[in-house]
Amino acid sequence: MPIFWNDDDLRLLQGSYILAQIADRNEAIEDDYNAICDIAPELADIATLEEFKWARMCVCSRNFGLVIHGQRTSAMVPHADMLNHYRPRETKWTYDEDHECFTITTLQTIPSQSQIYDSYGQKCNHRFLLNYGFAVESNVELDGFCPNEVPLEVSLSPTDPIHDKKLEFWCREDGPLVRRIRVCVSNNENTKVLMSFLRVVVATEEELNAICKTGGSSSNRNTTATSSFLTAAENSTSIATTTSLFCGILNVYRTCRDVRFPISLRNERAALEHLLCLVRQACSMYPTTLDEDNKALSAVDEKTKEFLVPLFSNTRHALIQVRGEKEVLKHYEDLALTAIALCEIDESGVSSHSASSSGNCDAVKLPSSPMRGSSDINFYDLDKAVDRNEGVALSSSSEDTVFDQAIRNLERDAKHHTIIRYCTDVLGAARREAKRKMGRNQRHYQGVGNASRRNLQRRQQHSRGFGFENSF
Repeated sequence: MPIFWNDDDLRLLQGSYILAQIADRNEAIEDDYNAICDIAPELADIATLEEFKWARMCVCSRNFGLVIHGQRTSAMVPHADMLNHYRPRETKWTYDEDHECFTITTLQTIPSQSQIYDSYGQKCNHRFLLNYGFAVESNVELDGFCPNEVPLEVSLSPTDPIHDKKLEFWCREDGPLVRRIRVCVSNNENTKVLMSFLRVVVATEEELNAICKTGGSSSNRNTTATSSFLTAAENSTSIATTTSLFCGILNVYRTCRDVRFPISLRNERAALEHLLCLVRQACSMYPTTLDEDNKALSAVDEKTKEFLVPLFSNTRHALIQVRGEKEVLKHYEDLALTAIALCEIDESGVSSHSASSSGNCDAVKLPSSPMRGSSDINFYDLDKAVDRNEGVALSSSSEDTVFDQAIRNLERDAKHHTIIRYCTDVLGAARREAKRKMGRNQRHYQGVGNASRRNLQRRQQHSRGFGFENSF
């Protein structure tokens, strides 16, 4: 287990947050040992700190959670704890009340002389490595889901002009100023929370006011909101759009983690650029690239045909762990780059605002990717959609065509389904809202212009009646 590794082995984990977890585990066990010795000094005569640590990790890695006579407890079960891990599980274990014994039951036919496996559960490799001392080389479920995670730290910029105002909203719920969010290749709750915090980090003052505005009594706000929602719902053909409108109208953004819908197209792109920076900064902490890890793990001795990095060695387990983290980071880099490229379509005809205009995100200067093998986005040719040199903007219908074609190309290129879903649902919603806002603004200015012309005509007619035709 890593808490027993020497410095050379631990250096193989450089860049990974698991190093901090290993240090915390060592410190916690030492604190427990000293606390017990303060109460029962004779423990020091029975076991040294290292022996206590060994015994503690035996219990941690080998105990079984059971319910015995209605009481939830844990037990050490000799022989049963010798079963290795395998997914999907082939056996299940429980406490048999009738026979008053621990039982293991097979879930399928197991051939004679075959190894019998247990399942330690669906876990991220960092949990396997920290608690059991191994990492699974292909930690993938039958449905293709990989539970490997990597923590990303999100915080407000101290140089943000509206830092104090954001901090008030940031601290509405109990939590640290630096939010550490573990994400995997999935559109699960943690991914949504990450995007929620990123939207707040890059929000302009106008956007921040919109998501945390208050005023009036709760009953008045809800009455008005319900009426507005029903009107909006009648004009909406999309459940996602209606839900987004409902959430915005009812002011459900009590905390940062509640900002589940895009605030604006500008804000969403800025959040994606900030995500890209966080991912690339995390990748830069590793001394090796994803490609280099893959080559090291697959390298074979030509004579013996054995792996150069031996199976079940600390070196191999460390490489598997950091490779898994880099694969997750590469996914989010791909997500950010893909979505930012799609935002270019929208901004060419919907909005003239650039993500870098937010003025409050230190991460708008994008570092080059330290992950070799992660190619630039080239799934469509923007030059065919808009002539940037002549500044020819897309019409609304042609914009839809290019955006839809880009989505189809993502599917053709076998982009991960979570990337396609984010681009279709989230960016699609932000894009539709940007168009509606632009249409409302155009109608407003058109109405103002018509009113001004009518006023001018009335004034001219009035002046002619008094013989002042040339006054205007």
